[in-house]
Amino acid sequence: MITPHSEGEVTGALFYDKSAGYLVALTHDKGAFAVSLYGDIIESLADVNVANAGVFNNNAEIGWNYSTEHHVFYTWQNGNGVVEKRFSTQITR
Repeated sequence: MITPHSEGEVTGALFYDKSAGYLVALTHDKGAFAVSLYGDIIESLADVNVANAGVFNNNAEIGWNYSTEHHVFYTWQNGNGVVEKRFSTQITR
């Protein structure tokens, strides 16, 4: 799921969505994943990544972030403003 860099470093973001009962992993190259507490991948979004996270980066791809309170991914897109995405299914424990 998470690919190490050439030096063996692993980067990305990991969130614990306590009320939903799963982990959310954001990677640089493979997308976002909902992962059960047993390690099973529940769902993935290939087009959601953490590349260059920072809402107002000029001339750079802006990455996604995740809100554990609202169970939603969000990012900023020029011309569109804040864009949100969710996993397609209602994931429960």
